[in-house]
Amino acid sequence: MATRHRGLLQAVLIWALLSLQVMTSVISPAMKDPLRIGQEIEKRDVGTARAPVPDMIMPSRVANATQSEIDEARRIVRAAILEAAILNKARMDYVMSDGARESSRNASSSDAQPPPLLDITKEIAAAAALVAEVDAVAEVRSYYSRGSKRDYSKIDALYNRTVEKRADTFWMEDIQRKGSWPFGDDPSFKIFRNVKDYGAYGDGIHDDTDAINRAMADMGTCGEKCHGLTTKNIVVYFPSGTYLVSSTIEAFFGSQLIGNPNNRPTIKAASSFVGLGVISTNHYVPNGGPGPDGNPLEWYVTTANFYRQIRNFVLDITATNGAAYVAAIHYQIAQATSLSHVDFIVSSDPGTTQQAIFTENGSGGVLSDLTFTGGNFGIYGGNQQFTAQRIKFTGCKTAVQLIWDWGWAWKNIEITGSQTGFKLMSEDNVPRTGSIIILDSIFKDTKTALLTFPATPEKGKGTTGITLDNVVFDGVDSAVADNYGKVYLPGSVGSVDTWTLGAMYFDISRRDYTLGMSYSTAREATLVTDRLSPFPKAPYFERPKPQYEDIDASNFVHMKDYAKGDGVTDDTEAFQRVLCQFSGGHNIIFIDAGSYILTDTITIPAGIKIVGEAWPQLVAFGSKFQDETHPRPLVRVGQPGDEGSVEIQDLIFTTKGPTAGVVLVEWNIKATSPGSAAMWDSHVRIGGATGSELTSTECPAITTGVNSDACKSGSLMMHITKTASAYMENMWLWVADHDVDDHDLQDANSTLPQTSIYCARGLLVESTEATWLYGTSAEHAVYYQYNFFEAQNVFASMIQTESPYYQPTPKVPAPFEAAVGVFSGDPDYSNCRDGLPGCDSSWALRMINSSKIHIAGAGLYSWFTTYTQDCIDSRNCQNSLIQLEEIGDRVRLHNLITIGATNMIASDGTLITSESNLAVDYHPYWSQITGLDLINNKGAQCLVNQQLQARGERPCPEVPPEAVVPPGKYPTNLSLVDIGGEADHGYFTLVNGSPYNWILTYNHSYQMDQWSWHDVPA
Repeated sequence: MATRHRGLLQAVLIWALLSLQVMTSVISPAMKDPLRIGQEIEKRDVGTARAPVPDMIMPSRVANATQSEIDEARRIVRAAILEAAILNKARMDYVMSDGARESSRNASSSDAQPPPLLDITKEIAAAAALVAEVDAVAEVRSYYSRGSKRDYSKIDALYNRTVEKRADTFWMEDIQRKGSWPFGDDPSFKIFRNVKDYGAYGDGIHDDTDAINRAMADMGTCGEKCHGLTTKNIVVYFPSGTYLVSSTIEAFFGSQLIGNPNNRPTIKAASSFVGLGVISTNHYVPNGGPGPDGNPLEWYVTTANFYRQIRNFVLDITATNGAAYVAAIHYQIAQATSLSHVDFIVSSDPGTTQQAIFTENGSGGVLSDLTFTGGNFGIYGGNQQFTAQRIKFTGCKTAVQLIWDWGWAWKNIEITGSQTGFKLMSEDNVPRTGSIIILDSIFKDTKTALLTFPATPEKGKGTTGITLDNVVFDGVDSAVADNYGKVYLPGSVGSVDTWTLGAMYFDISRRDYTLGMSYSTAREATLVTDRLSPFPKAPYFERPKPQYEDIDASNFVHMKDYAKGDGVTDDTEAFQRVLCQFSGGHNIIFIDAGSYILTDTITIPAGIKIVGEAWPQLVAFGSKFQDETHPRPLVRVGQPGDEGSVEIQDLIFTTKGPTAGVVLVEWNIKATSPGSAAMWDSHVRIGGATGSELTSTECPAITTGVNSDACKSGSLMMHITKTASAYMENMWLWVADHDVDDHDLQDANSTLPQTSIYCARGLLVESTEATWLYGTSAEHAVYYQYNFFEAQNVFASMIQTESPYYQPTPKVPAPFEAAVGVFSGDPDYSNCRDGLPGCDSSWALRMINSSKIHIAGAGLYSWFTTYTQDCIDSRNCQNSLIQLEEIGDRVRLHNLITIGATNMIASDGTLITSESNLAVDYHPYWSQITGLDLINNKGAQCLVNQQLQARGERPCPEVPPEAVVPPGKYPTNLSLVDIGGEADHGYFTLVNGSPYNWILTYNHSYQMDQWSWHDVPA
């Protein structure tokens, strides 16, 4: 008890000091008019506000308010902003010190909680709305008086973008709505909500906060006291316009916030805005104490905050209080989430605390097609893992500050005019940023591209693993530096092909630790674009999700004109008929919201485009999917050997009841052009949802034995077959570890009941054609999560896995002993015994007899041993996570993070232990490898021209094409790569007349074992 009182006293003292500090910053004279309610506006009277303006509808709040009411509203707002500033900063400071420790799937924290965020009462909200409208009217009047008018439709010009002129309308506004959720118990439930139907004006003058929040909450969607629902997904649509808001827009679980992409709507935060995030994906419960995950109580558990989209907006927070720590988006999300096509407009005041995105924790997720202008930060916070691509930062003081993460892949990033590009540092001087990989990116006119804590080869000290792959520096002082002034890579280098900092393996049996190493890596021609300049090599191909902006609503074919989608009717025949009838034409199949029961395989032919409404469910059900020894696809994308194009977005592939033989998606089609066979924002979910008959009621979490065969619900989640090619962006393959649907919508502290549901396999890739996997994850399959078997030509950006929580009870391959060997590449369990890799739990990642694969970021986690977590910190939840066997050339794995396993990698009898690569000495004790680059296998040791051969002591069965130098075409430098392994000498033959001097060089930051030859002149 005494200890508890002492802790409370300490927390109070910290709170008092923090309050004083923030109050000082808020009222500091260095901040110019910090409350943004200056003397000029303070002196406006109600008569001035009511002065007529052409074409303007006077807000009723303003028309009916007295001057004394306006004055009182300003007083309330001023006090609320001041208090919110203190509390917002306290929340951020708390996350700074505890982000990494909070972020495991079921972590707990004993640290004193910060004070809750400001509770926006009805009085505060009403006052903020009144002040917002009074000021908006005055602003518009001022613009008219100067003969000018703010026009947010010109946002593209602000970024010097050239876009084709499109019609302002978007098909989503006009398409008929026929969807319904059969398990939502409300046939009248409205899935599509146009905010203007709820009273929003979108004119930049009326405060639309209440209207938008009404659209979100209408008819019992998943907000307060709801941890999750699969039965009430919604689309909240914003037509073009400017939406003035004065407090937070709460984005609910299962919601898609979509603006008109042809003329993006602007959400403009008023000068009277009170809150943390203008849009918030999670809500801290005032005085809620700890939540079910041990973190501060919020509406949603951060690592289970699934199924969300936000796209097509301009978010302008420039008018908000510059010292109040306001974020455009408070983005605290998990898998199956995307944030795309958003322009963030933030103050350029050098003293502002405004930021575009605050993401303190979670388990994402994909960020794409974003622009950031101004602000203290573009993105601030941390997350277990993220994929971020096609993003521009302009004039941000710090573009990105990662106060913690495990893995984060950044691709196609442009940072211009920042002091710091990426700040990989918490503010409490405890290293918490695990790793970062940046690909195909440009830093321009930026003082420091990457700033980190001092790096050290000493394990457990938190050195951040860094990989730069195809990165350009233009006008950059330091490319990589630490906060003590040491420069690891100068900006004057101009560009790097590949540069790494951290643990490196060029041979599976030999570990190097580099504090800065530059070298060259090849990319497969099938995986890259034809763009080169200004990069050292061609960037990897990528393709944004199409939104069909130019297509009229009449071109969409409703699935519910033919099928029921009612969760009961067998829709197999009707569904297939629609796909066959409308393939190859100009129509787009619109799968209305619903649950479509499919009792046999449906085939998606070439030429199909499919758009789902709020993630409709394609449900495998019945006897044809029950034989685990004779698997059967639910959805077959193309027949084997087919070539063509397919575009799929916003679907859920799932099951009902026992379906031990189902393959949820079999991908056969080969793209006729890069990325033409593609899928975005589509996911596999097995169990955990109402109507699945696979919840904690039917399949409870058990610690002995195995649940009945009724809980065997899948053979393989996804199969990319031998002749197929695929482009996947944001795909989550998930066997449910808990119920998604909240059982008690009256209790904010209700738990997430766990389940024991069984699916044999995750993702099997056998393709040798070009395949891209951006932002994918696979979780809780029995044998493996990812299996690349005899695969080639794959680029994967930030893969993520979890092992089943029930393992090793039972141990693999149970309960699918009879199904081992049914698919090529299944693990061999015939010689399993205790203590051997792969004999206790699932493999996170297998690469068997594969080559030409680049994995840019991997977070592989094992959190449990039979539902207990005592194993995490001792790293013995399972034996091994990665299996490599008979690996060919050009296999690269960068920025690998593992948690909970004894061994990170088992490769042909060689083990790479977690202990040898331990990154930190605190929970959850992750291990990190910056690079496993096996490019030098099978002949890559030899670099030759037609007269000259350099030979290692091992035979070279083949010569890689890029190593051949035609006569008379000698490059300036010809590098002979390290043979690696246990060799202690090498032999070289010099041919008379060679144009080269042979020089032994090392790019390592400190010397490894030196070989015994010397520089040799030609």
